[in-house]
Amino acid sequence: MKFKNRLIRSLMAFLSRLSPASLAIVSYGLVLVVAAADLITGASLAFHVFYLAPIALEAWFGSRRRTGYIAIACTAAWITCDVLSGPRRHPAIHVWNGTVQLLAFSLMGLLVARVKEVLEAERSIARVDALTGILNRRGFLERLSTEVLRARRDGTPLAAAVLDLDRFKELNDRFGHVAGDHALAQVAATLRANLRATDVAARLGGDEFAVIIPNTPPLIVKKVLQKLQAAVRGMAQANGWPLSGSMGAVTYVNVPTDTEEMLTHADRLMYEAKAAGDGDVRYEIVELGSFYAEGARSRVIASPVKGT
Repeated sequence: MKFKNRLIRSLMAFLSRLSPASLAIVSYGLVLVVAAADLITGASLAFHVFYLAPIALEAWFGSRRRTGYIAIACTAAWITCDVLSGPRRHPAIHVWNGTVQLLAFSLMGLLVARVKEVLEAERSIARVDALTGILNRRGFLERLSTEVLRARRDGTPLAAAVLDLDRFKELNDRFGHVAGDHALAQVAATLRANLRATDVAARLGGDEFAVIIPNTPPLIVKKVLQKLQAAVRGMAQANGWPLSGSMGAVTYVNVPTDTEEMLTHADRLMYEAKAAGDGDVRYEIVELGSFYAEGARSRVIASPVKGT
């Protein structure tokens, strides 16, 4: 069962990576294979259901327009096989059957495309924090796993940071929970406004946020952290809120396979920053190596940020 599930996931991943042109080649090729089998087996054996395979393939991984083209191709192939191998009929019957078949194929393609849209919408909702509009913990961990795989494949550094708001309880007590919710939304907006499109911001829960900064030199990450901290403080001051952010961050030059290791490392540094005082930042750059001469699994190269 595990092998079967792994095989299905691998196939789905392969198909999702295909370019539109490559997917079209696969889909039209599948139409030809089904049509050839339909023609060989003759009219005695029903083959309608197999024409749905290329339609569903294009509807799930491609676009609605190309799905329509595949539906037309399947209809043309089915009519051709019906004319060549089936009993002689009046041409009007072939036209009628072809029209009905095209309608059925098109509806199936639209249905598959709609099911995919609904599933993707539900998947997105399950991974987005309703209050702030950024990723929640589940979405963050999935994205971190993706970025870890990409960084290991490309040999690029990967940074993760955890931000915990200081004096958030005081804000709630003084201004009320509505103001607290507004503050959380503003922190999320501030993070997004000061990150690149390729970076990731998430709310892990409560007043704790996290950031992923992929493929960025460690010293640039340092500047990004300082920018984020200053932006959060400036936003809070502009609103008259007694807020600041304690942040722990780590850049792995050689990225580990365990995503929890990165998050735990950043979380530990965040608690160190919080213990040192409101608004502190602790940042480490780490190299991993399985065969260091000294036998160490990892070592800290530098800790270039401590406070601002």
